[in-house]
Amino acid sequence: MWKQLNRILVAAAAVLTLGLAHADYPERPVTIVVPYGPGGGTDLLARLLAAEMSTQLGQKFIVENVPGAGGVVGTRKVMESKADGYMLLLGSGSELELMQITDPQAKLERWTPLAPVGLIGTQPMILVGRSTMPARSTDALIAAMRADPGKYSYASAGVGTQLNILGELIKSSARVDMRHVPYKAAGQILTDVVGGHVDLAVMVLPSVLPQIRSGQVIAYGISDTQRSPAAPEIPTLDESTTLHDIDMKIWYGLFSPAGVPAPIADKINGAMRAALKQPAVKTKLLDMAVTAAPDPSAARLMAIKQDGLAKIKTVFEAIKPEK
Repeated sequence: MWKQLNRILVAAAAVLTLGLAHADYPERPVTIVVPYGPGGGTDLLARLLAAEMSTQLGQKFIVENVPGAGGVVGTRKVMESKADGYMLLLGSGSELELMQITDPQAKLERWTPLAPVGLIGTQPMILVGRSTMPARSTDALIAAMRADPGKYSYASAGVGTQLNILGELIKSSARVDMRHVPYKAAGQILTDVVGGHVDLAVMVLPSVLPQIRSGQVIAYGISDTQRSPAAPEIPTLDESTTLHDIDMKIWYGLFSPAGVPAPIADKINGAMRAALKQPAVKTKLLDMAVTAAPDPSAARLMAIKQDGLAKIKTVFEAIKPEK
């Protein structure tokens, strides 16, 4: 009897100690890994959240850039880290989805160590054209491409990228022949579209918004089912009569290694939710054309990731880009 009572007391003490440890989290700085170099959209968003989450939880959140192999190096670092809530990943889709498809070693067991913490928000891509294009709307553009197959070209940031995937989805949905011109740098794409050296381009909305508003390029539509609060004057591609179900947004979310205790994951999610409600954060998100997630839960992040993976895999396998 005494032995049984002793075991119960030891177990109760262990649970109490664990609970207190969770209550004290974070006791030291937390690292948010960005699997790309500094200065990009993922990096800027990570720094914005890190500053506000530091305020929310009273402990520093530090952004660490770990680029390499298209995001694999930084992602793997988080996967292999201790599941204690002190190392997180700010991942973006469809980069994570493309990584999972294109990395030959990205087997299921390689991805199970990555657990969703919360969905931050989404950002649309956009189809734009040179200012001298005769077609001023998506329907007119598709009619022109159908009338003269292969005449028009579109630029993206490279074969197999999320921008290329969207371009191919548009081609498939519209049943048109549109030549792909891959670029290595997004800045050069914008220069060539403005200069009239390429007909069309698929880009991330904030990277081309100033040129749209100045009339240097034509905005045909964004890859969302609803207009962006950052640019409500720009229609969605779905508003045309010839394109349907063009819903392929870039999403941003926080991930952790699998096995982080639920109270700690919930605490991180709570700080993220609080950060997204701050007026200054809302303003900066709007500048980035990022729509904060109405449902920032871990479950919603997993759902949007799986949905995006299914869509991208279908298009990716159809175009069979070179590796």
